[in-house]
Formats: sequence, C-alpha cells, structure tokens
Amino acid sequence: MTNLQRIKKNLDVLRSADDLAKATAQAASELQPASRWLLFKYQPGTVPFTLLFTTVQENQLPDLNDPKTLKHWISFWLDALSDDGYAYLLLSSETFSPEVKELLQVWQQLHEMGQALAGALLSEQRINYGNQFSQLLHDVESLINLFQNPQVDRATLQERIAYQKRLNKRLLFYQRELELFPTSVALSDFLEAFLQKRGIAQETLKIHYRNVDPFVPLTVDLELLDQAMGEILDNALQATSGDLSKIRIEIKTQHGPAQLALKEWLIISIIDNGVGILPDFLEWVTAPYFTTWKEKGHSGFGLSIAQKILEAHHGFLEIHSSQGSGCSVNLILPGFRADEK
Repeated sequence: MTNLQRIKKNLDVLRSADDLAKATAQAASELQPASRWLLFKYQPGTVPFTLLFTTVQENQLPDLNDPKTLKHWISFWLDALSDDGYAYLLLSSETFSPEVKELLQVWQQLHEMGQALAGALLSEQRINYGNQFSQLLHDVESLINLFQNPQVDRATLQERIAYQKRLNKRLLFYQRELELFPTSVALSDFLEAFLQKRGIAQETLKIHYRNVDPFVPLTVDLELLDQAMGEILDNALQATSGDLSKIRIEIKTQHGPAQLALKEWLIISIIDNGVGILPDFLEWVTAPYFTTWKEKGHSGFGLSIAQKILEAHHGFLEIHSSQGSGCSVNLILPGFRADEK
C-alpha cells in the first residue's frame, strides 16, 4: 500500500485541511503503533493549539506551554499553511521510522499542491467577481448620469430603469447556488410543455428525434431546464428576427468515450439559420455580461445562466457557429439511458 493510499483509507471526508491532517496522523499511528501520537492545529490566539488526534490518554497529554515536556517527544511541524494563519504539529513518543518520514513528506506535498490549487481557484474567483462588480458599478453610474441629465425624457429613463432591474435579477440568479428538484416526465411531454409555455405550435417549430424514443423518461429539474432552453431559444429568435421557420430542435443520444464512466449523453440541440456568431466571440459568449445586443436591452446573462443550470445537472453546453451561417447550441445532459422505459 502506498502512503497516498494509507492517507486516503483514513479519509472519510475532505472538507478542510484538518481532515487531511487527521487522516495522516491516523496512518502514522498504524505504521508505528508502538508510539504514542498527538496532532495539534496551531492558530494565533489566546489558546493557540487545538488537539485534533491522539492515541494518548488525557492525563498524559504534554503541556505545550512548557518546553521541558516536549523534550521527550519527536515533532514534525507542517508550516506550509502559515500564510493562512494556521499550521500543524505532529508529536511522536518515538523517533519517526523511515516509513513515517516518507508518509509525512507525502502529507507536505499534498498540502503544497492543495494550497496552490486553492490559491489559483480563489484568484480566478476574485477576478470573476471583480469583473462583475466593475460592470455593475458601470451600469449603476450610467443610470445615475441619466437621472442627472435634465434633457433625458421620461420614457428613456423608465426603459433604463427596467433594464437595470432585469440585470439585477439575473445577476442574483447567476450568483446563487442552485438547488435541484428533479422530476421525471416523458421527453416529448417536456418539450411540448416548453413550446406551449411560449405560445409556439409544434407544427411551427419542428422537433426531430434522431435516435431516441420521444417517450423515454427525462429526470431533471423541469423548471430550470425549461429556463435554460428558453434562454437559448430567445437568442435564436433574436438571431432570426423571430422567424420560427429558421429554427429547429434536434434530440439525440451519444455514447461517451469511457464505457465504464458513462454510457450515454442526451443532447438537445437548438439550431438556427440566423446571423451567427463571430469566431472571435465564441469563447466569451457564456461569460456574464457578454452580449452583442446590449442596445436591444440584453444583459448578457442568457448563456451564462443556461450553462450554470446545465452544470448543476452535471452537464454542459456546446456552441457551434460562424458569422452568417447560423448557430447550434447543444444542451448535454449526463446519465441518460436510451433503453429506459
């Protein structure tokens, strides 16, 4: 068994660095059972040390404030996290064996990798939040300037206020955690309800089932998936000037590359023959605030919200387009089985 496997075996959950530390201490005690073990977490404060793990009876715990008592213990100080204000102190009553030393090196490396990854994710998140906050401030400042301009007519001001309200609502939706309430319905029933909700007759917007039974059960959060598809259909209507004859929906399944991981995906494609998207814009179209139709009142959150909903279902979006040749947006859902009845 490798040291990584030893740690993993004792890792019931991984919610914080404390869980990893306790799993390592447990693994060390199993490698060297004749030793007594203590694991403390250090944080600056009036009571800096917290006991996380021990094989020592309470009346035999050393006094960390008395250096003399520590002379009889072998210590390992993991300070890779000191920049975050905490660290770990592992104590053993006997000299670390070579196997334990290797285990502690793996622990150190896992910490460093975890901190680097957490730092990168936090930095990316801060950039995203910063960009959104900056854009929101820009919009609010623009609204304030309109209020202060005596030449602006009331209709323009009301339109701008309505836009800001829509934007605020969509921004709040995009930022909140989505809680799914899955329901199972026939695929065709879901699509029929989707069109009826928008007053679209099925003979006007065709649905093509390629290799899937229309009556196969679809288990999703119906309201959220309806919203995601609605965001994409709204874009298609905008791109075709509302001409439904230039829009179609295609449904198919596709086998994943890893047979043991996932057998099939369900792909719902909304395809239009509209103006298309410039190639340079494709990588940005799912970013919050991105829109080429802002003058028409679009906030730039349609595809961002659709993607968020798909990701909550462990799926994703695929967007294919070129300027002047239309656009195809694929909503891809996992875990679908064509043989389900």
